Amino acid sequence: DLETATYETFEKDPVKYARYEAAARAFFRARGSSEVVAAVAGAGRGPLVQAALNAADAEGVTIRVHAVEKNANAVVTLRGRARTEDAWRGRVEVHAADARGWTPPDGGVDCLISELLGSFGDNELSPECLAPAEAWLKPGGVSIPYRYESFAQPISCAKLWFDARRANTGAPAGPPA
Repeated sequence: DLETATYETFEKDPVKYARYEAAARAFFRARGSSEVVAAVAGAGRGPLVQAALNAADAEGVTIRVHAVEKNANAVVTLRGRARTEDAWRGRVEVHAADARGWTPPDGGVDCLISELLGSFGDNELSPECLAPAEAWLKPGGVSIPYRYESFAQPISCAKLWFDARRANTGAPAGPPA
């Protein structure tokens, strides 16, 4: 289970949540339906849930959100928000479950939203968690994000190179004189 400080770090990225909200708005607009069922896999403390609610409000869409979260501490926060925040009340249903074993009660969702990508694509078991969750989608449903790409970028640092060279060969530390 993630600690509060980890969630606070994730939540300090307003650009990310604005982009999720914009993607949800685009989906709602393109869908042209006045009602949407969404699921947030790995809902954490609720920033993606809030982004979905904001997007629905901005597009005039009635939404029901299933917030699926396995972290017991985060579930307490989500349930508190669903009980006390007007924007959540009656619109958000919290499910204390692992996304890999949860099944939507409505026969599927129109939109699956997740940030289980973490900081390097699979550090939160993204493929293992999102592959089963994609089965939640109704025909024509959309996953946000709908694709992602992980990559490694080579870097160069003379000090690290010389330190590694010294460790592997016994050569003197630092650049040659």
